[in-house]
Amino acid sequence: MSQPYNGIEEWFEVGKELIVVQSEEEALEAYSWLLESDYERQVIGERARERIFKVHTYHNRASQIIDVLRSKLNDRVNSAYLLSSHEKAIVKDGATDRLVNY
Repeated sequence: MSQPYNGIEEWFEVGKELIVVQSEEEALEAYSWLLESDYERQVIGERARERIFKVHTYHNRASQIIDVLRSKLNDRVNSAYLLSSHEKAIVKDGATDRLVNY
């Protein structure tokens, strides 16, 4: 059960793996429905658990962070030409180039 959150549909399939409610009244109705419906409660819980263990693990998050960092590093390396071992570089900055000391 969750309140609306931007991007939540990227993490879970709303209605199948997670119930999203807009108000306290909707939350009470949804909780009552889940308490009365053993099958639906079990199925939604199992789907959510499967998604969590498949996608939302520390290993997956670490891999995503490494991918982002690699991409940022590659962007930086591709935009800078090292001139010497003194860590000076020409940085491509749109239409102009500039000399930068790192």
